[in-house]
Parts: sequence; structure tokens; C-alpha cells
Amino acid sequence: MMTIFQSAFANRTPPSTRRQFSDVFTVHGSFLINKSENFKGGKAAFERVVQVSPNILQYRLNPINLLIAMYRYRDAGVQLRYLKSHNFFDRHTAQIMALSRTLAQLPDANLEPPQAESIVCRNRRLPRDTADDGLPRSGPLLRGV
Repeated sequence: MMTIFQSAFANRTPPSTRRQFSDVFTVHGSFLINKSENFKGGKAAFERVVQVSPNILQYRLNPINLLIAMYRYRDAGVQLRYLKSHNFFDRHTAQIMALSRTLAQLPDANLEPPQAESIVCRNRRLPRDTADDGLPRSGPLLRGV
């Protein structure tokens, strides 16, 4: 699967829209988290998506869920408040309500995760043009973004 992502990042034809760029990085972030257990890389990918497409609130749901999984409840709450305040036309009300209920049931935001080592990224070899978070730093896909 990483080969597919590396091919997408090396593609000479960059995505024609920010939405396409964001979709590629959303899938990449989900893969890093769910298959590689690379929470740091997944979080960086989701943050990049939000930077590229800040007005598409759907892309803000993934980081909130990830922050909850990483026991960063206060950060998740900040992101959720932003999502609530920008939820025009009530498009994401169901997801916001579900996340609000989840956060309301969680312990104090100051608690540390019980097993901090469980969210440490595995050691893996990175492509030479990749930072520690597993995201490419240059290439055709990143031009114009």
C-alpha cells in the first residue's frame, strides 16, 4: 500500500483540485494510523488536509476522532468547538452530537494516557524525501498547494 501512496506523491500530474489533494492525504493518514499504527504521521496528514481545505468541515472530523484516541481530550474539544461554530446548514450536526457525547463521558482532559508507549510509532524505513511523520516534503503532488 505504501507503494501506491509513494506513486501518488511522485505523480507528475498534480491533483486538479484541493479536494483531490485532501482526499489523497486523508486516505494516507487513515492508512498510517490503522495499518502502520503511526499516529504521529496520521495526525500530520490530517492536519495538512485541514490546512489545504479549511472550509470543508468533513475533514475536521478525522483529527477530532484521532485526538480522542490519543487521549488529547482538550485538543479534541477545541477542534469540536470550531466545528460547532462553523456548522452552517446543520450538515454535520449528527457527528458533532456524537462526538460531544463521547467527550462528555471521558475523564478529565488533563489525564495522561494509561499506556503512552502504545501510541509510539513503530520503527520503519522512510523514503529519503520524507520527514519523521511519514509525509513527503516535496514532489509534484505538493506543488501549488
